[in-house]
Formats: sequence, C-alpha cells, structure tokens
Amino acid sequence: MKILFSPSKEMKFDKVVEIDWILTDEIHKIKTEIEKLSDKELIKSLKINENILQNVKQYIENLNVAKTYPAIHMYNGLSFRTMNPSSFDSNEMKYINKNLLILSAFYGPIMANTLIKPYRLDFNSSLKIDGKNLKNFWKEKYNSTINEKELVLNLASNEFSDLFDKEKYEWIDFDFYSFKDGQYKSHSTTSKKGRGWLVSYLAKNQITSIEDIRNVKDSYIYVEKLSTKNKLAFVMD
Repeated sequence: MKILFSPSKEMKFDKVVEIDWILTDEIHKIKTEIEKLSDKELIKSLKINENILQNVKQYIENLNVAKTYPAIHMYNGLSFRTMNPSSFDSNEMKYINKNLLILSAFYGPIMANTLIKPYRLDFNSSLKIDGKNLKNFWKEKYNSTINEKELVLNLASNEFSDLFDKEKYEWIDFDFYSFKDGQYKSHSTTSKKGRGWLVSYLAKNQITSIEDIRNVKDSYIYVEKLSTKNKLAFVMD
C-alpha cells in the first residue's frame, strides 16, 4: 500500500540531521539547470518574486552544506500541521515510513524519513531537464515506486498525482467536505486538513484496507452517497 501526499511550500527546520549528503543524478541535473539561469530567468521559470528568489539561490548554495531534515518534519503546510507527525509513537512512525510517499518536483517521490534540504520548485515551473518538462522528467521514476496492482490512497493534489499511470494500480481518490446550510461544500482548507487528518488516523489505527477506511468515525465521517468505487468522500463531523 502507498499513501500519496503533496509537499508544501511552508517549511520548518527544528529537526536537523547533520550528515554528509550526496546529490542523486536527478537532483544534480535540476541543480545544474537552475544554476545556469540568470535572476530574471529564474523568476520567470520558477514563477516567483524577487523576495523568494534570494531564498531559492540560498537553497541551491546550501545543497553542499552537511545539514538535512527528515521530509515529514521539514514540510509544515496545513496538511502536515494537521497530521502532526511529532505526535506519532514508534509504531505509528514505522507505519508512516513504510507507506507514505511524499511527491516532490525537486527530489522526486520520497519516503517520510528521507533526509532532504529546503528548496522551492513545483511542477508549474517551465524548467527543462534533458529537454523535458519536470513532469515528463520524473514520470518514470514516480511510477517505478509503486508495484502494479498495489493499493494507492491518493491524498495528493492533481499537480503531483497526474504523473502516475493510475490504471495500473488499485487507485483510490478522496474528497473532503464540510456540511453547512444543508449542503456539502468543498474548500481547499477543508481538503488540506482532511488529508492530514486521514494520514494521522491511518497511522494511529494501522489501517491497511479500504473497508476499514469506510468505517471511520472520527473528526471526519465517511459519506457513502457521495462516494464511488474509486473515490471515498468524507465530511467534517
């Protein structure tokens, strides 16, 4: 089983691991292409402003510094804060390290305990690697991380999950809703919180089957009438 999860632009750096760190071939290629660009080209290619530009340049320079962070503790967006990985005990973290796959445009698909460094790159960038856009550059690597017919719980955004050949897997998508004024309403904040909550729930209850997920009664409740065979819907309780 794999649980797919998006990274976040927000980061924190309180779980530092000082270790010599070797760039993979893919990361080295991306780094090299970024270093070729002028400031103006970087702003255009990465779709960033001048304030973020300085961070990006510093991130690239620091790739040679022996200071890294476990991926699950470095990302600090709303979904990760809701997940609250610092609350996991050893068994829950073992579950997370086995099943959670965080999808990155810079590092590729990585496990929760993979040691990484700060970066700023997503698939909306026009950066080309080996003549390919980032999605085509990473597509084969993304699909090679999941076995054919394997159960995939997709909690990632389309930007990242679209790289997978979904028909090869037992693919399950998720929707998260609030219920207000007699209507089910979907909102990005609700979805981000829902994704983080579900990963935490799965880990704390060591869940490995779709049926167990359907039986969830917690901060969110499964809604059968909004669900299909390949998409499960939940509403905030």
